[in-house]
Amino acid sequence: LSLGADNIFQPARNVSSIALLNIETQSPQLLNKSYKGDASLQTGSFGLLGASVNYIQKLNNKIILSLSTDAQRADGQFPFDFKSLDVTEHRKRRNNDLQSFRGEANLYANLSPKDELRAKIYYYNSERGVPGSAISYNEYAAERIWNDNIFGQINYKRKFSNRIEYKVLARVNHDFMKYQDRHDDKYEETGGIRDDRFDQDEYYLSNMLLYKVTDKISVSVAEDLSYTKL
Repeated sequence: LSLGADNIFQPARNVSSIALLNIETQSPQLLNKSYKGDASLQTGSFGLLGASVNYIQKLNNKIILSLSTDAQRADGQFPFDFKSLDVTEHRKRRNNDLQSFRGEANLYANLSPKDELRAKIYYYNSERGVPGSAISYNEYAAERIWNDNIFGQINYKRKFSNRIEYKVLARVNHDFMKYQDRHDDKYEETGGIRDDRFDQDEYYLSNMLLYKVTDKISVSVAEDLSYTKL
């Protein structure tokens, strides 16, 4: 968590934020192995089932590749009591299911003692129901939300000397969301279906230069270029 500009060697739009949560993927460590991996399976109440796989491969002494993926589903049909006046209904939550998938690939390259490259490709997809309000004698709910997000980014860092460092960040991002509801009375003109779709594309480039005046004083310059299409 950065408050103000504790770390000044970052994109201009980060520094302009009053409060910022800055997350960086940690470089994997492979000591005596050229690869390692793990897999897990989880289950729980209300139809919860999840699985994940992680794999790390050292391509050579300078480059490491990591792959990570996980999937999850749940029906969310938990029981509850609905009280209305003197009547108590024993119900289960409807249209509360979830299915999601996430996958990403990361490349870590220490090209030289002065050159560092990081690259990432990320994908996320989900479909979920919106259960709606609890209403007497009516358990109907048909609202659905779909989400798709994919992005790729490259981060290159060059250390010219003990005092001067340069960093460039390039990112391409695509977001998609679909909302759908089915109700014959509410949406008569559209055949009983409401279908809303939203797309957003972003192209982003940031150049950063850091100069260490002394061990305690540093100066940085950052230039951001951004294009967003809705």
